[in-house]
Amino acid sequence: MIDGEFNLEPMSQAKVQVEYTVPYTDTTNYKLKMWKQGGTKDINVLMDVNGDQQKVVLNKDLDFVAKF
Repeated sequence: MIDGEFNLEPMSQAKVQVEYTVPYTDTTNYKLKMWKQGGTKDINVLMDVNGDQQKVVLNKDLDFVAKF
């Protein structure tokens, strides 16, 4: 689990980049669970798994899966 917080002024935007080593042994699939906070607008997310970029719209809770 990745946890943290930061302050963001109303009506502003921020880019958050997280880089880490996957702590499990499945070398075929990358799996990530993302939760959307209720009542918030859709969130555009750019997922980059080993250089393969995919755009994802977080409009509900999401189980993201990509091949390594």
